[in-house]
Amino acid sequence: MPLVADRFRRHVRAAAIIVAVIAVGTLVSHIVEAAGPLRFVADYPVIHANKSVALLAASIALFCVLTGRRAIGAAGAVIAVLVGGATVLQYLTDIDFGIDRLLMEPYAADEAAAYPGRMSAASALSMLMIGTAMLELTVRRPRAGARQVAGILGGMAATLALAVLFSYATDVLGALRFGYVTAMSIPGAICSALLGGALVLVGWNRTSGLSVFPKWVPVAAGASVLVATFMMSGSLAIAERVRAVVQVKEQAVAVHDQVTDQIAAALRPVRQLGALGNGDAGVLAVEWAQAANSAITTTPGLLAVELVTESFEPVIRSGGGYWDSFNPVRLAKEFAAWPRQERTEPGSQFVAATSFPLMLLVAVPSCGELTCQGYTLALLDPRKLLTPGLRKAVPGYGIDLSTSVHPVYVDADPPARADLTARADTVADGLHWAVSAWPQPRTAATLISDLPEVVAGLGFLVAALLAATLELVLNSVTAARRNERVRLATAIEGNTEGIWEIDLPTGDGHRSPGLWRLLGHDPDDVRPGESPAKWSALVHADDRASVDEAIANHVAGRTDAIAVEYRIQGRDGWHWIIDRGRIVERDELDRPSRILGTVSDVTERKAADDRLATSERRFRAVFDSGFQFESLLDLDCNLLEANHTLLEFAGVDLDAVRGRPLWDAPWWMEKPETQERLRSACDEARTGKTVQYQDELRGAGNRIACIDFSLKPILDAEGRVVQMLAEGRDITERKKAEDSVREMDALGTMGRLAARIAHEINNPLAGIQNSFLLVKDAIPESHPYYSYVGAIEREIARIAAVTRQLYETFRPEGDGTADSSVAVVISDAVNMLKQVNRAARVQIEVDTSRAPAVLQIPSPLLRQAVYNLVQNAVDASPPSGATVWVTAWREGDVFWLAVRDEGPGIAPDMRERVFEPFVTTKTKITTGGMGLGLSLVRRSVQAMGGRIEVDDAPGGGAEFRLRLPIT
Repeated sequence: MPLVADRFRRHVRAAAIIVAVIAVGTLVSHIVEAAGPLRFVADYPVIHANKSVALLAASIALFCVLTGRRAIGAAGAVIAVLVGGATVLQYLTDIDFGIDRLLMEPYAADEAAAYPGRMSAASALSMLMIGTAMLELTVRRPRAGARQVAGILGGMAATLALAVLFSYATDVLGALRFGYVTAMSIPGAICSALLGGALVLVGWNRTSGLSVFPKWVPVAAGASVLVATFMMSGSLAIAERVRAVVQVKEQAVAVHDQVTDQIAAALRPVRQLGALGNGDAGVLAVEWAQAANSAITTTPGLLAVELVTESFEPVIRSGGGYWDSFNPVRLAKEFAAWPRQERTEPGSQFVAATSFPLMLLVAVPSCGELTCQGYTLALLDPRKLLTPGLRKAVPGYGIDLSTSVHPVYVDADPPARADLTARADTVADGLHWAVSAWPQPRTAATLISDLPEVVAGLGFLVAALLAATLELVLNSVTAARRNERVRLATAIEGNTEGIWEIDLPTGDGHRSPGLWRLLGHDPDDVRPGESPAKWSALVHADDRASVDEAIANHVAGRTDAIAVEYRIQGRDGWHWIIDRGRIVERDELDRPSRILGTVSDVTERKAADDRLATSERRFRAVFDSGFQFESLLDLDCNLLEANHTLLEFAGVDLDAVRGRPLWDAPWWMEKPETQERLRSACDEARTGKTVQYQDELRGAGNRIACIDFSLKPILDAEGRVVQMLAEGRDITERKKAEDSVREMDALGTMGRLAARIAHEINNPLAGIQNSFLLVKDAIPESHPYYSYVGAIEREIARIAAVTRQLYETFRPEGDGTADSSVAVVISDAVNMLKQVNRAARVQIEVDTSRAPAVLQIPSPLLRQAVYNLVQNAVDASPPSGATVWVTAWREGDVFWLAVRDEGPGIAPDMRERVFEPFVTTKTKITTGGMGLGLSLVRRSVQAMGGRIEVDDAPGGGAEFRLRLPIT
């Protein structure tokens, strides 16, 4: 059974291709350190190299799900699970497994400071879910419900990715773009959404016939919302905490700055005393003591001051008995770590006053303008110095101030939340100062809102409501469809032979009582549980395998429904029936559990089909065996059938012309008048009339056939025209014979008439011509009517030429067995025509260089052809300066004679008619013009097995081409 339905394969394949391309592109971008493809949009995280590897592996696994290569797919799924699962485990255990090293260093700063260089938790979780789903689908033998697991996990991953993309688009989580929870990169989120959507399509592969959507959808919807809510609320909580810590840190820095300023203010008079201690010894004691007493009085926390030598021997003291507890040796030890010999400017060094707990002892070199001599020691009480200012420094915040040796100030209210405590540390003059600040409860309430908890609560509520709503919809629709199916089954059973069903888990089945009665059996004789086996035993042995195969194919998902026709034994003989059915229920693991179908008895229909098939075969045999052209048409004159004779004549297949209008069939001439005549015939035949006329068809190889065409209506039992029959009887040979007979009769009659005319004219014309010669000699040139002498002589010559042409035209051809010298015959005819047509001033060019010397055809035939064709060309030529070309040549077994002129040419519609008797294109009487010459030439040429045709000459005019086979 395929894991992906055919209707979803294209979408799943597209998702796998897109993810693979993005994954490969981002991996290459990591290698070449190109940030653009890794971000898609500036100021957003780059895709982690680990996720690119996991996405590529997951896309390969998805391809393997489509192609069935489960071993390779399982390897890709394992890689995705390991990458995502290991990162999630790092977050849960806070242990670095070292799997984050694939991220290129230039982009490590894009991640959260808490886990630099690590893939976000949302990315890791999505890859873990996608990899687990792929693993479910690609194991060697997927367990039941693998598609449901894939659909649920895919929906959760897709929802999480889409939620992140939506938050980016609306800037809801703009501050969390680089957090470690939901900081998905844009390309990573797109890929996760595509892979998750593809897994949802895989899970949607099989649904119950009663369900509007798969049973796992409510669970997947609720879980998806919960996961997205958990991640978003966690991100919001982290964002709230980060913002609060930033504000607390600002307060700690403010306290630190204030402490630094107060200590600097307290040390200022001590430094002044140090500078004064380096002065004149006579004035030193008085001035220094006065200045020291003034400093103690005016400086809070300053308890005592002492001027000492380099070896810490006392010189002048001020401040009572504080100094009695110190001796030079001990003081030297206290300040032993201070590099005094390197100081050239007044500085200071703090140490703990061991004799006075919580006190600080500070030493300041006594330096003049050039040298430092001895030290000024001061004993400070940091609590008196700093506490008054600290209480007012940051209202609403608790403060903890301490040095490296003892605490200085601790707020009475301890931190309410340790995670909101911020520190500001510094080292000054050998002493480490540490400032801690935290918000007091009322301030903390303003820093941390309840938004994350509200979002989490609403998310849980929406998840529960969504899952419950979808479950209610599923149950209600399923129940409604089940009830409708029961009613439909009852209605079907009342209108058909019956229904049947199979319980697939148990193999039990049921056939309605009407089916058993149809076969002549008593339904009460069929005990529960026996119906499938007893029915199968009645099925014809040759059909039993096809029935089982149809059911198995549908259960396996290879067909959408069951439709099988078979024979079954009844008491009255064999029945032909059709089983139709489909899966109507599935179990909780989406496995088929119940098939419901109907049964139709088609015995009568099968008998009618057999009779119809027999009749169709008989009709086809008669239809195709006829010698006439026949075609069957519908009422719109579209071709339904054409017999073999017509299709063979046209050289086409029936499928190429079926459905086309009759006048668009390739065997009809492409003439407007032909198509219009056919349309009119169809209109008449549609009214019940039979139409008949003669026309021409064009077959393969441009073969022309003359047919006696008829279009007859076909009537049904009620006398209505339902179809039309077009028939065509080939009368080409008969037509040719009739035309030849008519032509021979006409030519014979004209020949006899012409001979009679020539004879009757020539005899008196000879007497007239002889008499005229006598008269001509008797008339002097000075006679007033002498000019008529030339005119009369010319007319007598013209009449003689006409009678001579008639004689030449119809002169008998002899026995037709003599050979002809091509060059001689053509030369004689042309020379004679040159003399006859001297006044026309037309030049005749002859080319017989490629012609055979001797041609086995009668000389009169060739002479007649040359004479008529050349004379016609001369007559058609312009009055002067024109040329007629006569060319003869041999090409294989064919003799060609071409005569070309420079006249106006012959119109296309006259090119066939010019060969008919008494048809001429001449507009004046010349040496002929009766329209018989070309007709005689064509008759003679065709009698020799040749043909003659006319076409436009290349340079203008007409060109006649005569073709004769050489035997």
